[in-house]
Amino acid sequence: MEQPPLKRRHQTGDSALPEELLVEIFARLPAKSVRRFRCLSRTWPATLSSSSFTDLHLERANQREGPPKLLFTTAQYRFHAWRHGTGSVAAEQLTADVLPLPRLEPDYAVEVLTAKPCHGLVLLRRKYFRGYYLCNPCTGELSLLPDSEIPSKIMSGQQRRHINNSLVAYGLGYISKAKQHKVVRLISLHDEGTASCEVLPLDSVSVHWRPAAHQPAASCNSHHASVARPEAAVFFNGHLHFLQHHRQGQGVITTFDISDESFSSLSAPPGLENVPFGLAVLDGCLCAHYNGLSLSGGDDPFYISRLVRASGQWEQLCCIQRQAWRALLPPSKWVYPLEIYHDGGRNKKIMFATGVSTVFVVDLGRKAAAPEIVFSPAMLGCDVDDAIMESEPHHTVGLLEESLVSVGRTN
Repeated sequence: MEQPPLKRRHQTGDSALPEELLVEIFARLPAKSVRRFRCLSRTWPATLSSSSFTDLHLERANQREGPPKLLFTTAQYRFHAWRHGTGSVAAEQLTADVLPLPRLEPDYAVEVLTAKPCHGLVLLRRKYFRGYYLCNPCTGELSLLPDSEIPSKIMSGQQRRHINNSLVAYGLGYISKAKQHKVVRLISLHDEGTASCEVLPLDSVSVHWRPAAHQPAASCNSHHASVARPEAAVFFNGHLHFLQHHRQGQGVITTFDISDESFSSLSAPPGLENVPFGLAVLDGCLCAHYNGLSLSGGDDPFYISRLVRASGQWEQLCCIQRQAWRALLPPSKWVYPLEIYHDGGRNKKIMFATGVSTVFVVDLGRKAAAPEIVFSPAMLGCDVDDAIMESEPHHTVGLLEESLVSVGRTN
């Protein structure tokens, strides 16, 4: 008599392991290894491809202490993974060439729009006007989003002449209850003074953009406000957070509920109302960061504020002095925070990336200390794309999350 699925035992040499134990072991392995192990027996393809195992693997395989894994793009249009070591653990190259990217035009760089993965997936952007991609770097799945080079809404009618005056911001969110990803884009048409929102659910039913259930409020439909392209929306607590900037320089955060597709807004952190700030998710909190160096060219502090969910108010997380940064870091004015982590002891560190792919960490207990460079493309013998160095900087580095999640049928 055949045993129940969780009671079956699989022979490995002279030992026998229950299936539930094997599932727990496989759930802690890299995604590439799990994909290979699907051929171990006739039953494993179904077990290791199920949505329940995919969710379990996403949770177990990414349990970690110490620095996170990194993902970055190079001039060879490939993904690489890297993890910096701590203590007696040396830095290691996790895998070379995680994913070869499509060789389109060699002069157009690839940008990692979502520095933090959304339930295993990331958004990529091909500069300039060469389309947006949905990607799982661990499995090699890559899909071009439909109508994403220049959206038809911008190309239609008189707007064809005003492509540069129309801005589009993309975001990627996930509904845990429905186990569904959604790609969302907010389109600002300057000549009409309007903004509209479109949604692309990642499922097997639709492969087209549709209007969101609700459209942006009147505050978004203004000649004085626009989305902050090319920054992608930040996904946190079931909402996408789009940055908008008024012509007067005032920053506004427009939020989009990924479930019911409704809009609301957040006020900017105190002191950052009239400066261009950025958003990130750090240490489980929505954070706003301001890099004074990008404006003044001096050694202004790097400010990070976090949103306190209980009160809905902003509070300053840290103010990092940067006098010691210039001597050690490459000449990039663009710096953005990736994550806050514990280094294996009691020390808490914040990891930063730059527009030239260099990654460094700062000890939050010693905010005036010199930064420690933990990664640069030269460590792997890689070249940074000339477009990164010669044009405006952009996201070349993000976090890597082990995942078997599929990109779905998008195009």
